[in-house]
Amino acid sequence: MELRPRQPIRGYDSINVFCAQDESIWDLDEQAEYTYGWSENFGTGPDGKRLEYVRGQVLEHDDAHVVMSSENAGGCYQVSKVVTTSAEWRYWIIASRIQNRCAHPVHFHFHSGDDPWIGRYASAEGDVGWTEAGLVRKETGFLAGEFTAGGLYDLGNSERGQTDKRFSNQADFFALDPTLPLPDFTGFANRFAHHPGEIDGKKPLENRTMIA
Repeated sequence: MELRPRQPIRGYDSINVFCAQDESIWDLDEQAEYTYGWSENFGTGPDGKRLEYVRGQVLEHDDAHVVMSSENAGGCYQVSKVVTTSAEWRYWIIASRIQNRCAHPVHFHFHSGDDPWIGRYASAEGDVGWTEAGLVRKETGFLAGEFTAGGLYDLGNSERGQTDKRFSNQADFFALDPTLPLPDFTGFANRFAHHPGEIDGKKPLENRTMIA
């Protein structure tokens, strides 16, 4: 998603605010990844099993709002999504449902994250993390209940000697639904981290690669 400000901000005629939602289902019995195609979650290419596109639909649409749905499937898994936004909102809501298509139980982990570059596309040059508790300048992990909202902020990372004088000052966010179970683990890292042991609290968030 791209923001095009009416007045350029510090030379930015367009600002990248959201790049790609990257989701993986890790089947614990098969030791295999199910994903929509290319994924950085458990590799760097098409190294898993595909959740093939089944159908999509515009459910509602007018000048004020839009509601769309999609369905993908592979192996025992059927993934249904509904997305909506409204003209007066500054966000989208994405709801996902995973169903077991098989007659036997399945055991899996579901990983979801963004591989964003806020500001300039394909660069995390000034990005730091943020939560309600403050800025996140190094790789950081949060256990269940410690993270409820946050995202990335193109401010400049003082851990890398940067200041906020040359960045877009834009941010994106994730807000968790308080009515649903909280994730077991949330992290800011220089690549996708799937458990606390993959977080190095001494490493500043990297401006030359993605931040997940």
